[in-house]
This record gives sequence, C-alpha cells and structure tokens, in this order.
Amino acid sequence: MSNVIDEARAMLKTVVDEVLELDVFIQLFDRIREIVLANDAINKENDVFWLMTVTYFDSVLTRLRRLVDTDRRTNSVVTLIRYVAKNHKCFTREWHGTMYADAQDFVRRLEPKQWQKRADQTGAHLCPDKLAQKAKVLAERVRKCKAWVDSTIAHLDRRRPTAPSVDEFKDAVACVKETTSNLQ
Repeated sequence: MSNVIDEARAMLKTVVDEVLELDVFIQLFDRIREIVLANDAINKENDVFWLMTVTYFDSVLTRLRRLVDTDRRTNSVVTLIRYVAKNHKCFTREWHGTMYADAQDFVRRLEPKQWQKRADQTGAHLCPDKLAQKAKVLAERVRKCKAWVDSTIAHLDRRRPTAPSVDEFKDAVACVKETTSNLQ
C-alpha cells in the first residue's frame, strides 16, 4: 500500500513541478508582452517578439498537452487520476488526514470537509467515480488546446482545427491548475 502512495506522490510532484513551470512561463510572457505593447519603439515590426510569441505558444500549449496526456507511460494529471482511481482502496481517510498533519490549524480544520468531497459513500476511501469525473471535466476543458497541438505542433495535418482563443487557453490552464491543487 505504501508503494502505491509513494508512486502517486512521485507522480504528483512531477505534475506539480510542470504546472508551476508552466505558470512561470505564462507570467513571464505576460510581463514581457506588456512591456513590448507599451513601447512603440520596439512594438513595430518586431520579428524577435513575433518569434518569441510563436515559440511561447508552441511551448506552453505543448506543456499543457503533456499535462493531460492519456498514455499510461507518462506523468500527467490524467494518468495520476487514473492511477489513484485504480488504487483508490489505498487512499483512506487516515491517509488523507496525514496530508494535513503539518498544516496550520485553520487549514487542518478544512480536512474533514475536503475528505467528504473526495470520499466514496462509505467514507473509507477516495471515490473512483469522483476522480473519473474530474478527469472527464479536465479532458473537455483542454480538448481544443490538445487538438491544436496534435494537429499543428506534433503533426502537420492537412485540416487544422481552429486555434484556441487566449481565453480558452487560459481556461484550460486554470482547469489543470485547479485539478492538480485538488489532488494535493
């Protein structure tokens, strides 16, 4: 049982590190973009910024795609959810309480409510159905970004889908971040 939990923790650490790095990329790009747009001298026909923008979107969309990869050989939010759901009997009420052991008092008081949101009907283990629902919601919210990466970055499909809007991209990233933080 502890091997399953240790494996899940290792997967979660990899995913969290990737989400944090993605968040840093987004923040850095947003700041640089603000500077460029506010400065007419560097905003006109700036090939370097154009190249940076294209590279940025390819990179962050690829990272987002990687975070929702369904291949069982990958560390992604989806494979982590599936792994935990498959081994849900190892993730007990007691295990959940240990996640809050070092937290401040006000956070520890949230633990019973958090467990109720995650537990099965018996209250003894994580609920695999709730985990499957999280994976389904995540897949739907990142669908357009994933399709874009698959058909334009990973492959050069003849028919390309419509590019995701910035709002769709930000919504997909927010969903990955939210799902990941709910797994911690």
